[in-house]
Amino acid sequence: MARGGGRRGGRIRPHQRSTDNATDIIDDESFQYQHGHDEAIQETESAARSDKVKADYCNRSKEMVDWVRVKYPDYYRSGVVAITEEERNDPRLYYHKMTHKLVLRGINVKIVKAFLSEKKVKVTGSNNGSIGLFLNRSDFQRAQL
Repeated sequence: MARGGGRRGGRIRPHQRSTDNATDIIDDESFQYQHGHDEAIQETESAARSDKVKADYCNRSKEMVDWVRVKYPDYYRSGVVAITEEERNDPRLYYHKMTHKLVLRGINVKIVKAFLSEKKVKVTGSNNGSIGLFLNRSDFQRAQL
């Protein structure tokens, strides 16, 4: 018997799946943690990242912001915002030496691809001249939030 109600072909790849990305998160705007939960969550999440790791991440983000400012000034005007004093004082957030940040919600993937095209490259073992990019998965995970 074929899986999937008579469908053949096996696995459904991510780009073939139907998704509903327009669905709102339930009670997202008004949700507030109960007493102590926010601090406990922050303590748990920050324990997994050292100050060096957080600083390195900020330096990579700052590098992309600076690159966008120079290479794509039109995108910079709408895709980059200044870090507010409120954000800088929030103990859950860490900005190191950053003064501006990318707007990740609705980020244009083309700008990310253009940035990565100028990053460190290595020629793969084959002789066909293909290139492998060094990617940082956490940058893409943040972009999906």
